[in-house]
Amino acid sequence: MNSYHRFEPEKQSVFVRAISPETMNQDMSVPIDLIKKYKESGQMWHFSEFMADLGCGDGHKTAKIFNELGLGGVAIDISPGMIELAQKRILMSLCGDLMDESFVEAVTASGHFGEVYGSVNMQGLLVNVPGGREKILAVADRLVTPGGHLFVTEVMRCDEYNPVLMREMGEQKYHAYISAWKHRYAVNEHIGLPYGTVVVAKPGVNKQLEWGSQNDLLSILEGAGETTSVFERICEHQSVDALRDSLEVGSHYEIREQRYGAVASRVSSHMYPTIVIAARKPPYFRYFPGLIGEHRSHWGKHVNVGGSV
Repeated sequence: MNSYHRFEPEKQSVFVRAISPETMNQDMSVPIDLIKKYKESGQMWHFSEFMADLGCGDGHKTAKIFNELGLGGVAIDISPGMIELAQKRILMSLCGDLMDESFVEAVTASGHFGEVYGSVNMQGLLVNVPGGREKILAVADRLVTPGGHLFVTEVMRCDEYNPVLMREMGEQKYHAYISAWKHRYAVNEHIGLPYGTVVVAKPGVNKQLEWGSQNDLLSILEGAGETTSVFERICEHQSVDALRDSLEVGSHYEIREQRYGAVASRVSSHMYPTIVIAARKPPYFRYFPGLIGEHRSHWGKHVNVGGSV
C-alpha cells in the first residue's frame, strides 16, 4: 500500500513555517564545548570567529553560543515566527528556506558570504527536511570556510543503539522502546514513507494516532494544510552511519568527534536519541569565485579584505 502521494514533500516547508514557536521542541543541548574546542582564533583567519547557525529557532541557543564564545554571525530559520523572536537576540537573523536555491544564492555568492564562516552549526534541522540531508549539507559547505568546522546535532533513528538513552531508560525499557519504534517505522513505510521517516500530528489528543495503524496515519494526512487538520509535518530521524557517510564520503569532511545524547519529546515522559558530530571541512576553496581548489592561505593573494574578486 503506497499512499505517500497524499502528502506532497515539496510542501514540507509550508507546514514547518506554520508551526507555532510555542509548540516546537527546542530542547536539544548546545555543543558549546565542542565548538570552543575546535573553533580557530580570529588571528588565524579573520572570519574564524563568525558562525552561521542554520535552523536557529527563536535564537536563544544562538545567543548563548555567541555570548559564551565571543562569536558573531548570522542566524537563519524558515519560520517567520521564530525569526521574529530571534531578531530580538541576534542582529543578523534571516528568514529563509535552505532548500530554496535563490535564497542560498543570495546568502552566499550574492551576499559575499560564501566560504567565510569559521563554523556552521545545525541543531534539529535535518529532522525537519525529510530526504534533504545531502542538499542541506551542501548549503552548509557553501558557508563554512576551508578548514572550518560543521557541528551537527540531530534526532537519530530510534532503532539504532544510543548508550545515553539506554542508561536513562534502563536496558529492559530501552529494548522495548526500540521494538516499538521499529514497528512505527514499518507502519509508516507501508504508507510509502522511507524507513525512519514518520508522520507527526499536532500536539493534542490525536498524537496517539501516530503510533496507530496505516489507516490512523492516513487519517492524519487527510486534509493536510487545512486549518482543522491534525497533521503537522513529516520528520526524518537520521541514521548515524548514513549521516557520517554523507559527511565523510559525500563532502570529504573529517569526523573530529561524535557523541550520543537524548532530548525530551513534546510528549510527557518520552525521549528521543540524539547524535552530535563535529566535522572539519577540507582546507581548500570549493565555490568562491576565482578560488576553487585554492588553499585558504592563498586567499589574500587573490582578493582584498572586503571579499571582492
